[in-house]
Amino acid sequence: MKKEKGKFCRDLIVSLAKFYQHFINKYFKKEKSEFGKGLVVCLVKFHQHFSPEYLERINICKETFSSYYDNEKALSRGITLWANGATDHLYEIEAPEGKEWNEVREKVKILQDSGLEMGHGIARYTKDIIYALKDVERLRELAEEILTLVNNRLKLNLHFEESQEIDTKMLIKIDKKLGLKPDWGEW
Repeated sequence: MKKEKGKFCRDLIVSLAKFYQHFINKYFKKEKSEFGKGLVVCLVKFHQHFSPEYLERINICKETFSSYYDNEKALSRGITLWANGATDHLYEIEAPEGKEWNEVREKVKILQDSGLEMGHGIARYTKDIIYALKDVERLRELAEEILTLVNNRLKLNLHFEESQEIDTKMLIKIDKKLGLKPDWGEW
């Protein structure tokens, strides 16, 4: 019995040490971003979730939930599941400093707040908040507005609606040009 308690305590201590190390690395050292860091990097990664194959997942989830909810609620559940994955890219989104970037910062804050609420907020756990496809469309429009502002301000002539084909090194260079510390991330 003592051996079992000793092994349990040792395993618990090892697990806590691993968790602590992971916590320190993730939240303080920031060696590697999980879902991307920067402005253009995060926006383009987020925008990729608006491709037809990603959006089809909303309908697949809606069909799954339709046996539990009416159509409106089933669609909302599908949207929150889609947003749960898509909005991960908004956790470390940043905007450049300076008065000339105020509009971008405001729009980034709105996108981040509304996106993370949709994908990670209370809507996932309550039946009271209902999302519709217009809410998904609003997130897409907001991301494209921000990308267009950056594109125009830096005079880049990039076409972000084709974000899946943009070179990742170029995106990182753009964010560095904005004075940010970008990271493509693991996902």
